[in-house]
Amino acid sequence: MDWKAEGPFYRSVTGWPLPTAKNPDGMAMKIHGVSCGVGGSYAVFEGSVHYRLAFFTTPIDDECSDLFYSIWWPRDEGDDSVAVPDHYRERAEKEFLRTLWNDLEIWRYQIYVENPALAQQDARPYGALRKWAKQFYEIEPV
Repeated sequence: MDWKAEGPFYRSVTGWPLPTAKNPDGMAMKIHGVSCGVGGSYAVFEGSVHYRLAFFTTPIDDECSDLFYSIWWPRDEGDDSVAVPDHYRERAEKEFLRTLWNDLEIWRYQIYVENPALAQQDARPYGALRKWAKQFYEIEPV
């Protein structure tokens, strides 16, 4: 929906339309994302779910990285417990931690494509993202 590259930050807003919305801008969910260099991202989910994700990568060598992933959910009204309620913990495991392992299996085998085929609506934001990311690399991709 929107994107902006500013120095080491790439900010974006992604949305999924609500099929039954009378307003063409009606969204079931929006993700407000901030990428911090190529190793970090923070996302705020708005709409059908309300939580925050932080995902950071620390390179170990040319082929491996450590990944750090954290999820924040808002507290339920009146909840002052020091522990996360079981229903949130179970939902996080089901919806995020399991899918993260599936995503990692896909990412493990990805290769860089210099000029990928993109859908027309994706060409400008992904082109801007790729141009922005080049500032963090000292050598050209092979």
